[in-house]
Amino acid sequence: VVTCGPDQPTRWSIRDSVTGYTIGAGARVAGAIDTIIHNGKEYINACDHGRELQLAVTTTHGECYNPTEAGSEDDSGGSATTSELLGVSTTGNVLRTTIRPAFWMIPGQCEAGCGCAVNTARVSNYTMDKAVSFNPKGTLNSFEYLADVHVPEEVSHLQLESPTGYMTGDFNQFWTIDPSTGAVVDVPSPGEGKGWGSSHPVCLGTTGGEHVMCAISALGADQYVLFDFSHLSPEQEATTKWSIVRIWGSLSSGTVLSALSYVCLGTLSDVRACIPQVAKAFGYVPLERTLYRVNVTDYNLPTRLRKV
Repeated sequence: VVTCGPDQPTRWSIRDSVTGYTIGAGARVAGAIDTIIHNGKEYINACDHGRELQLAVTTTHGECYNPTEAGSEDDSGGSATTSELLGVSTTGNVLRTTIRPAFWMIPGQCEAGCGCAVNTARVSNYTMDKAVSFNPKGTLNSFEYLADVHVPEEVSHLQLESPTGYMTGDFNQFWTIDPSTGAVVDVPSPGEGKGWGSSHPVCLGTTGGEHVMCAISALGADQYVLFDFSHLSPEQEATTKWSIVRIWGSLSSGTVLSALSYVCLGTLSDVRACIPQVAKAFGYVPLERTLYRVNVTDYNLPTRLRKV
């Protein structure tokens, strides 16, 4: 696990006996995914509680009201989380968790991007359930990420990253992939601390496409985004980020938002085969926009990443 602090020994994991992939979660991050390993290669950066592979909610207040699965900014690289883990199991080789996410900012905290925290408590009343399992619909080199987010209040706008993944810093090669055809397009870095948005799923990988991860939403997505922080040092700070973004307007209290995503991983050739296969299985509907710039302040980014 690539962390910047001590880890707790309490952990849960599932393993794909066919491909050898292992997905792990720890109590330190309230059961968020903090490691994905294949052939000894770590995919995930878990340096603080804003990274990992996790769910995150923002409203009209941005990070000033930002329930975050793994914990708060105040948890930093420590061994504990403010988020409350209510249940966890790995029965049937399926990782299931239920949590109450912490707000990213603690009461009274202020940031340049959004002002001061709107929340008056450290833990939100949102509830997040997820179930993670390997090889959905018979597709190798993939896992299914099914999540429900219970909205406890009336909101006029809600953005859900469902999920977002922070990779180790050597995942600094970028592509987009057309789920209808499997066509892959090389994408340049958006620049240090900057991001791209795309109508097609984005892929992040190591040099030569030896290790690659792509994700696609089965329930629609308003955009796919990537960010590049691979220039940061020391090494454990370096990271890149992808996200599946969904956006809603007015929602009433008690609304349950469902997310169903498929994550393909392996070599670039593996994901070129995997993404069209899962897309065909659920009936992919393409978005209209192409590659475009996105605003760093609109996404769940740890403070030290937003400042670069």
